[in-house]
Amino acid sequence: MIAVGTFLPEIEIWNLDSSSTDPVAILGSVDLSEKAKANTVVSKYKKNKAPPVAFSDVTHTDAVMSLSLNPHQSEYLASGSADNTVRIWDLDEIECKATYQNLHNDKVQVVRWNSINEQVLLTGGYDGKLNVVDVREAEKALTYQLDKSVALDIESATWHPSSEHSFICTTESGHLYGFDTRKFTKPVFEVRAHKKACSSAAFSPHIPNMLVTAGTD
Repeated sequence: MIAVGTFLPEIEIWNLDSSSTDPVAILGSVDLSEKAKANTVVSKYKKNKAPPVAFSDVTHTDAVMSLSLNPHQSEYLASGSADNTVRIWDLDEIECKATYQNLHNDKVQVVRWNSINEQVLLTGGYDGKLNVVDVREAEKALTYQLDKSVALDIESATWHPSSEHSFICTTESGHLYGFDTRKFTKPVFEVRAHKKACSSAAFSPHIPNMLVTAGTD
């Protein structure tokens, strides 16, 4: 099975063992009520030439920018969207279980489940904000705001594979930051890794603490 997010505000679930040309499920729904039609939400992406669509209150309303499958409970999928929201989906029931609207005030570029604690989710957005969220108590999220005069939009973020409290993030300005959630008042380290945007980073699964970054330079 594979989950795919696109410029459309929906998530397609495909079965790679099937020869079907259609996904087995689509997360997100259109609201066909007359009231919804009168309050139609239109995608901000001009590339999407589809006619105006009215979305229900349990679906994204703009492009899906990031997906993360819970490594401990594989039925739970997190998604981040250009509509500034984060959602949790149940793949068994094919429905949205939770929506977080107050974590970001710009596009959500990153959602990542913690590799050790099944309840913890990391989010990052174009607002330069990082959130560490216990999904049971999202209102108590730990938040760090990057200095927008130095670091631009967050490009990527990932948890340390063997530490529940450590993660890194990269930014459009080429910076790489390391954080410890137990002292979330400033980065543990900061490196200007690239001259242009640092678009991705990953830890080695074999060599402890070895890290690779990629940039548009």
